Amino acid sequence: MIGETSYFGYAGNILYVDLTNEVVKREPLDHDLTDQFIGGWGVNYRLIWDLLEPGVDPFSPGNPIIIGAGPLAGTVFGGSKIQGTTKFALPATEDGRFYVTSAISGSNRFGLMLKNAGYDHIVITGRAKRPVYLEVTNDSVAVRDASQLWGKKDIYEASDELSRLYPDCGVIAIGKAGENLVRSAMAITDKRMHFGRGGFGAVIGSKNLKAIVAHGVRGVPLFDTKKYMSALNRIYQQMPKSAKERQQMGSHAGWNSMISVHMNPGLWSVFDWDKYYGIARFLEVKKDVRACTGCWFGCNVSYEIKDGEFAGTQTETGHFLWPAVFGQRLGLTDCREALKLLDVANRSGACISTMGSLIDWITGLYIEGLIDKKRTDGLDIKRDIKTYLNLAGKMINREGALGKAMADGWFSTSEHMGRDARTDYIPGTGIAKGTDCIYPARMTKLDSMRFSMGLTNPRGGY
Repeated sequence: MIGETSYFGYAGNILYVDLTNEVVKREPLDHDLTDQFIGGWGVNYRLIWDLLEPGVDPFSPGNPIIIGAGPLAGTVFGGSKIQGTTKFALPATEDGRFYVTSAISGSNRFGLMLKNAGYDHIVITGRAKRPVYLEVTNDSVAVRDASQLWGKKDIYEASDELSRLYPDCGVIAIGKAGENLVRSAMAITDKRMHFGRGGFGAVIGSKNLKAIVAHGVRGVPLFDTKKYMSALNRIYQQMPKSAKERQQMGSHAGWNSMISVHMNPGLWSVFDWDKYYGIARFLEVKKDVRACTGCWFGCNVSYEIKDGEFAGTQTETGHFLWPAVFGQRLGLTDCREALKLLDVANRSGACISTMGSLIDWITGLYIEGLIDKKRTDGLDIKRDIKTYLNLAGKMINREGALGKAMADGWFSTSEHMGRDARTDYIPGTGIAKGTDCIYPARMTKLDSMRFSMGLTNPRGGY
């Protein structure tokens, strides 16, 4: 119970799950770990140091998945994240080496509920003999059959069904891309936050694990609640006036600085980009602004297309900057088309950055006459949404030689095209460790985000 623990800020336990034998066990969180390694990220890295054998294939049962929630998760402090650590599935080098790193994800409920269920970290090993999901609720842990979800429900549908079974729960789920071992596949947390670019969703899929559900009511102990809330209130009072605007507009509240300084690929003029994806267009498709538990910012927005070819499409994950950036690269002047492509990626768990960049590169090669239909499975590729949706479907479903190459990443697609993406494809991103960069410090203006993500973050700008 809370009054009997000295793990202030921690639940005090690590959950170990062997999917092969469907065996679970709980072990106490060692104080030495929390003293020596900072937060969920630091402890995750220390745990995987002991568990990961050299040379293990990312899709091997021996590749562990570690999900951690640090000491701020589960409290009312905004901005706390969950971390996922594994040997990622996307090849980092041409000779087939892979990198071990962590991905972070915000969450509406998962981090909160994992801590309240009594766990700071989940360590998952093995491979289930059938599709399963993991239930973690109030110290009750079970491996449940997921045959009704696997291959039948996309990420949103699976998350909704599990939320009906476990009201107020948190859910991490994968879609068809993860199930089909698309090496860049991601998971999505609570339908709101992308989790694990570089193939975290594919590693989850390799274990026949469709989802993880967490729910608990134990609470998270604080050493001095009064002082904690006093410190938190001071932070709230120092928040800039723009915080209120962000609550209404999400990350798009910073659009005017983004188009001139930060994330502009530079293919359109600032005037044109603003015309196609600026605040006026955003308000036409915005449905709701959503923040993670305890957070005063609403980074994520749900969208609804109200008219046109894709009327009725609703998607719930990601800020509007994503369709604005890849929409410019793909030449989509109608933001509704970009949102449709984002929804396809979200529901399947495909990484919109990697998938969009691969589509852009292949389209450019074909239009410039550098490849022919032999390289495109007979497709006559054009710069339009019909072509892009077709290519996305091929990649997500591993359809044909082209789809399989795209699903296996940049090196396999380069080989299939007879080209080298590392020298061919540079529009605002570049390729690092087999992944298209999002926050490359060398290729964009060095603002605060590029500095923190591209230079000081252990993972880097990819």
